Amino acid sequence: MKRLKILIFEPYVFNVYGNTRYLISIFRFLDRSRFEPLLVAPIQSEFLSQIRDLGGRCLVAPPPRRLNQHGGKLIEHGLIGRAATMFSILVYSLKFMSLISTEKPDVLHCNSIRALLTVGLAARFMRTPCLWYVKGELCNTVLDRLGFRLADRVLFQCQTTKTKRYPLLIARLSHKISVLHNGIDLEEVEEAQRKDASTLRVELGLSNGHVNAVYVGQIAPSKGLEYLIRAIPKVLGKVPHFKLFLVGDESVPEYRYHVADLHQRVESLHLKDNVTFLGYRTDVLEVVSLMDLFVLPSLSEGVPKSIMEAMALGKPVLATDVGGVKELVAEKQTGFIVMPRDVEGLATALLTLAKDRGIRDRFGAAARRIAQSKFSIRSNISGLEELYRDLAHERQ
Repeated sequence: MKRLKILIFEPYVFNVYGNTRYLISIFRFLDRSRFEPLLVAPIQSEFLSQIRDLGGRCLVAPPPRRLNQHGGKLIEHGLIGRAATMFSILVYSLKFMSLISTEKPDVLHCNSIRALLTVGLAARFMRTPCLWYVKGELCNTVLDRLGFRLADRVLFQCQTTKTKRYPLLIARLSHKISVLHNGIDLEEVEEAQRKDASTLRVELGLSNGHVNAVYVGQIAPSKGLEYLIRAIPKVLGKVPHFKLFLVGDESVPEYRYHVADLHQRVESLHLKDNVTFLGYRTDVLEVVSLMDLFVLPSLSEGVPKSIMEAMALGKPVLATDVGGVKELVAEKQTGFIVMPRDVEGLATALLTLAKDRGIRDRFGAAARRIAQSKFSIRSNISGLEELYRDLAHERQ
C-alpha cells in the first residue's frame, strides 16, 4: 500500500513550545508504514535538527523577508502595508506551488492561521487537500473567514474554541469541521518524574520552607504575566516564603521589549528574591515536577499542553478562563480558574493554594488521575491519521 505523504508547513520553528512540541509528537508517533511526514519551514533552526533526529525529512523554503515578521507586525494597518503582505504571499505561493509539484504531497497540514494563509492559496491552485488545525482562539474576522474557505478540513482542539466564534458559519460548514482533542506524551512525563532531581533542586535554590509556583511558556504579552507579577506582593503579605519561577523566553525578537518590561516591573515591586526568570530550558518537565503548583495567567489560549503536563505531574493548576482551559481544569477539584487580567483573583487563588498543602495535594492527585485517563497524545495522533486518510481519499 502506498504511503501517504503529509506536508506540514510550520512558520514558528523557534524554541520548542506547545505547537512545535506537537509536531515532535507527530513525527514520533505517526505510523511511518502508512504515512510519510515532511516538515517545510521558512527558516533553518535547531528545531529542524530535532525532527531529523526522529528520522523526519525537513525542507527550508525561505519566503520574502516581510513574511518572516512576527509579533503582529505582519498584518499592518493601512492599505500599503496590507498590499505589501498580500504581494509577498502571492510571490511565496508561486514558490510553494513548485515545491508541491516536486514533492507531490497527498495532504497539506497547517497548525495556525498564519501557516494556512501563507501556503493555503498554493495548495488550492495545486488541488492539494488542506487541513487546518486550529490551536488557539480565533480573533480576526476577516482572516478567520478566509481560512475557513481555504481549508478542506478544519479541526479544533476543543468544543469551546469551536463554538465560541462564528456559530452560523460553523453550522453551515459542519461537514468539514470537527474536534480533535490535544494530548501529551504520558510516558515522557513519567520518565521525568523518575529522574533524580537533587542536582536540579540545588540549582534552582529550592527550599522545603518555600511554596514554589511555576509558569511555563513563551514570554509574550498574550500570556498575561504582568498581571501575575502584580499579584505576587498581595501573596507575600501573608505567605512571605512564596516564590515564582518563569520558564521560557520571548522566542521571537519582536517580544524582547516585553521581557525587559517584566524585569523592570519585578525590580520596581522589589520582587527579585521572589520571582526568577529561568529562560528557555529543555528540562521543563523536571522543573515542573519539583514545584508546588502551576499557574497560567494567559489572555488567550487554545488547549494548553503545559496545563496537561502539569496535571499529569500531579500539580494543582491556577489558570485564566480562556480557550479550552475549562475543559482541562475542574474548578475547586484540580485547581482554580479566574478571569484574564484579574490581579485580585490571581492573588486570592494563589494565597489559597500557597497556604494549604492539603488542598494542593488533593487537587494534584485528582489532576493526575484525570490526565492519565484523558490526555494521551496517542489518541490524538490516531484521530489525525484517520483524517489524513479521509482527505487523501477524497482527492482521488
